Amino acid sequence: MVDQGQRQQSVIMSEHCLLTGRTGRIIETRQPDELADSYRTYLGHPLPTELITKYFLHPVNQLECAESGLRWFTPAIPAEHDFYEHLGNTYDWYYENSWAHYFAIRLLKKLGISGLVDIGCGSGSFLKLAAAAGLSGAGIDINVAAVQQAQREGLQVFLESELPTDFRFPELICMIQTLEHVADPLQFLRHYAERSGCRRIFLAMPCFESLLGFTSDPLSYPPHHVSFWSEKSIHTLAAQSGFRVSGIWRQPLRNYKRFRRVWGREQGKPLPESEITLADQQLASWWHFLKSRLAGRPWAVYEHTIAGLLER
Repeated sequence: MVDQGQRQQSVIMSEHCLLTGRTGRIIETRQPDELADSYRTYLGHPLPTELITKYFLHPVNQLECAESGLRWFTPAIPAEHDFYEHLGNTYDWYYENSWAHYFAIRLLKKLGISGLVDIGCGSGSFLKLAAAAGLSGAGIDINVAAVQQAQREGLQVFLESELPTDFRFPELICMIQTLEHVADPLQFLRHYAERSGCRRIFLAMPCFESLLGFTSDPLSYPPHHVSFWSEKSIHTLAAQSGFRVSGIWRQPLRNYKRFRRVWGREQGKPLPESEITLADQQLASWWHFLKSRLAGRPWAVYEHTIAGLLER
């Protein structure tokens, strides 16, 4: 994932919005023992004791700023390379390409973009996907093991602390599942925008205006994530950093069975695999989408991610 070098202190303790400085309101509090244990109950693998004692020290408040549309967590200790290395070693899917990566490839091809730099590239799975689509790319990360693996595979990937001074940035920056990990997302984006001179930045972040926002998934909370995003917050970020938003896209829900499985887990009523057959899925999904719209629950038809293209 991304470098935390932009933060001024190891613990974020702020009631003020990370984008506007406005005071936020507390909408949720999770206790450290419960949050740490949810890696076992929700994701199936307990965290090592050394990570629990390092990162799970305080009750965590989730705050929201109505003006910016951003949610953030305090107090929060942003994860460092040890936490990301654990996730990468524990979950095969952690560094896999997601909806946002495949969508980015289609968008960049449509825009005629030929080169990109992936900030928070991990072991380079997106760079390989981009290369297969005819795009050249480089990556930056803080996970030493992931960077070394990418380099062994011949990818142009650097530790952020070892980025060559003469490195030439391509024409577009990608920050896919990146800004939610950093303590100061506004300064982080400004830093790379100024350093690169790029006129376009593609962003993708977890969105609380989706099914994800109504779950207890521990990866949405510190130390893994520091912030939670919405369409309004992307517009705020762009305005504060000298960009304009030229496009917003949301990850659609895969199908109704996916909704029932995730929502059922939250309600303590997991969906049996056999409850909805493959033949039922199309009709059930169509009815779910219509019902969600009519009931004023638009979040229920989106799964996880919101993406945006910033231009200047």
